Amino acid sequence: QTVTSYYSSGGSSSSSSSSSTSPDVSRTITSGDYTEPVATITGDLTITGATTGTIILPSGLIVNGDLTVNTPGATVTNRANVGGTINIIAVSVNTWNQYGNAGNIQMAAQNATFNLFSGNVSGGLQMAAQNATFQFIAGNISGGVSLTEPSRVVINATATGLPEITVGEDAEGSDIDNLGDGELNL
Repeated sequence: QTVTSYYSSGGSSSSSSSSSTSPDVSRTITSGDYTEPVATITGDLTITGATTGTIILPSGLIVNGDLTVNTPGATVTNRANVGGTINIIAVSVNTWNQYGNAGNIQMAAQNATFNLFSGNVSGGLQMAAQNATFQFIAGNISGGVSLTEPSRVVINATATGLPEITVGEDAEGSDIDNLGDGELNL
């Protein structure tokens, strides 16, 4: 595992075990699996890198700002609570697993799948990447789901509290599959 950390106060560190309360934190993960230390980050957390491993953002991690992830080969499991927007720039296919709370989520990773297992997304989810998939298993999206590019939405058979789904004019050709009994609000 290779991790380089950058803090907004300047400097860098190779340590992956320290807690940070710095305003902004950046991590570059070039190989292997990585688990972010439990901490309260008062600003933004940015994770980039070429790793093909698993990145875990654990329960107890609090990001008061935005979370941005650009790791095209990684699987990400997010159990952290993010006060701002989660910006998913790139992840491996079928590999964003969401359990924590978030203000908003922007899915810009093409050909990737966003799986919502639990948690509350108070603002909404924007599917802004071609051929991306949103799989709604459980949880809550108060602000609804907005498709701005051709995407796929799969509502799991056990999902309840179905979000409102808005299909933008540039999202023509989107596919919405409701595997459950709940009525969709399109």
